[in-house]
Amino acid sequence: RAEGIPLYAVETIRMLVADGRLEPREDGGYSPVGELGELAVPDTLHALIAARLDGLDPAERSLIQDAAVLGQSFTPAGLAAVSGLEEAALTARLRVLVRSDLLLEELDPRSPERGQYHFVQALIREVAYSTLSLKDRRIRHLAAARFFESVGDDELAGALAAHYLAAYRATSAGEEARALASQARIALKAAADRAVALGSPRQAVTFLAQALEVQSDDADRAAILERTIRSAIDAALYEPALDLVPELREIRERMGDRPGLAQAIVLQGEALDQSRDREKAVALGRETLPLFADMEEDESVLRLRAGWAASLMFTRHYDEAELEADRALASAERLGYGELAVRLLRVKGMLAQFQGRMWEAIALVEGSRRLAEQLDLPAEVDQANSTLTNVMALDDPRATVEVGRRVIEQARRIGHRNRETINLGNTAEDIRRIGEWDWGMAELDRAIRDEDRNVTDLFLEHVRAQYLALRGTLTRAEFDSLLARTDELGDPEMAGAIHDLRGCMALAEGQFLDAAREFVAFAETSDLNAPYALPRAGVTAVLAQDATLATEILGRLGGLGARGRAIETDVSVIRAGVQALEGDRDTAMAGYRRAWNQYVDLGLVYDQGLLALVAAATIEPGDPEVAAWLGEARSIFERLRAAPLLALVDAQAEAVWSGRSAPARAETAEATESSETEPERAS
Repeated sequence: RAEGIPLYAVETIRMLVADGRLEPREDGGYSPVGELGELAVPDTLHALIAARLDGLDPAERSLIQDAAVLGQSFTPAGLAAVSGLEEAALTARLRVLVRSDLLLEELDPRSPERGQYHFVQALIREVAYSTLSLKDRRIRHLAAARFFESVGDDELAGALAAHYLAAYRATSAGEEARALASQARIALKAAADRAVALGSPRQAVTFLAQALEVQSDDADRAAILERTIRSAIDAALYEPALDLVPELREIRERMGDRPGLAQAIVLQGEALDQSRDREKAVALGRETLPLFADMEEDESVLRLRAGWAASLMFTRHYDEAELEADRALASAERLGYGELAVRLLRVKGMLAQFQGRMWEAIALVEGSRRLAEQLDLPAEVDQANSTLTNVMALDDPRATVEVGRRVIEQARRIGHRNRETINLGNTAEDIRRIGEWDWGMAELDRAIRDEDRNVTDLFLEHVRAQYLALRGTLTRAEFDSLLARTDELGDPEMAGAIHDLRGCMALAEGQFLDAAREFVAFAETSDLNAPYALPRAGVTAVLAQDATLATEILGRLGGLGARGRAIETDVSVIRAGVQALEGDRDTAMAGYRRAWNQYVDLGLVYDQGLLALVAAATIEPGDPEVAAWLGEARSIFERLRAAPLLALVDAQAEAVWSGRSAPARAETAEATESSETEPERAS
């Protein structure tokens, strides 16, 4: 706020202390009391800056006030329109203001703002603006708005809207205010359209919220509310979206607009579902669908039923979800609601996947994608591709990553935050297998936003923490923060992610039985994640030399119906591990060899490294082929900077160098048992 000026900082702190918004600490400093919010200009600074402006020639002082209306930066053409000055006179006075160290001119030939001027400090602009009367503000903002309209550039839609809104706010109630409200409303809607077109739904929310300020008609207000909620959901601003729903529902009810009311509930359910408050989304459907029993084939009601089916699916009410999806799909197809039919086919495909019917899942989701292409629904094509990656990852994670990257970039272009984060989180897990960890970490760091810190970021932070755990750099503070925020959310799937993270931490620490149990617990929280969690559980069970647990996990994997080269290779590793633990080392070695070659073909370098550890633990690290695998694993983990895993490889290699065999099973079991009593700790 002080822009590096100590005097401004000191006076701002003094103002906050006087207002009771800062409290003293024992160390002599101060701490905020709650959120500080926007900071006014302290009276002392206001007087100081105002005195400086009063010392200017009246013509220059008037010009600095005109410039303040335009904003922090402005063009000479805009200032000429507001001030009414000819260019020659304007140029001379701008030079005076630059020499007075109030304005700066952008002279860098590489800058797109070359030739523009901007205030040296934002506080100067605020004080200059505050000295204008409401009448003067209205006149100048209208002049600025008309100037921007004359330019005719869509890029200026936001600026145009801001000036009409400011002119309205500076006008007393009456006919002129109503006329300005209408102009502001039109400009703000256009600015919101422009923001959506540029992939910035968050900015659209700001413009639409301002449009609500100048809208009182029920029908128009409901339409703006609906657009605002839609943009807020796309931007993953779930709380603001849900805060607006009651007013939208109340207006639709008052208007007797039952299809509009159903659509409002659709948006409410979508916000609840995407914020992972899915039990509430299920309850919302149960409560509201009976209200529309006499209009079951209305498109809005069918959308409500489709959204409810998805929430039922994620809360494991599979039979009920299938019944609702089937009913809605039959109506959607008969009535020609193509987009709705595409969504319902995708939901049915996910239902099949969750229940282990992979071929059916692929057929349904692929059919959804083809229908979306036929109907020219690019957003639904992306959604289908995103869903398909869940199945593709079981076969070819490397190809899945390429699809995921395209979906992520498209989601970023249109500003769909939820789609970006879900796909990035899933893709980052596949990235871990193919070894592009630096790319994964960079993308996660880019996507995690301090201004959000909601469920979308929490999901990404879990994935990032797994990388940190495997690199040995996850701090206790980071783990505790994730745990607290996950517990507060209360979502079963996110609670499962804590088990996944603990499994990675235990693996990195060499506590293999703990890791296996955590991965099993993760699988139990989500049927979607089970095909990805159980292979990790099986591998760590073999590393723990627990043949019984590994065999049990093999049985559970067989019951999933999961198919694909990657997961089938994972299963073969676990099976070979059990064979080795039971004494059939020749058969086990043949299985390891086939799995190694398959991992190489699929480009799954991380899995190659784990396979080397499994073979060394169950066969013999001194076996020439196993020793070669350990050497490759060392190179892999060194490149990935996975220090804890590298240490596990070196421990196996040390057994060869010292002439010892691999650690005895009894010793490993004893170490594992003792570890179970140790507190969890972050790597």
